[in-house]
Amino acid sequence: MVHALLGTTAFRVVNHATGAVEPAVNRALFDAQMLSSCWVKSDVADIEIAAVRRELAGLFSDESFMDSIQRATGDRARTLKRIRETVSALERAGLRVQPPFDLSR
Repeated sequence: MVHALLGTTAFRVVNHATGAVEPAVNRALFDAQMLSSCWVKSDVADIEIAAVRRELAGLFSDESFMDSIQRATGDRARTLKRIRETVSALERAGLRVQPPFDLSR
């Protein structure tokens, strides 16, 4: 699912304005994108990939999201924030996402 949604940009920070992709994998982003994509219940054929990529790239312009993937990434609050924001971005792109637990806590 991650490959279908993000291709070679998976787990990497993407510049929303220019589309430039950091070459290194971001481990904190791996957590958020991998978990969120596991919970996607939408059929791949029905997904608008451009909308997904646009919404996820938009997260990188949010200072608090960037903080959650760059500093103290093992902190529970930061982990939940980045997962919650990634799920929200996927939902804004029109995907049905069903986490197995409540992400609001």
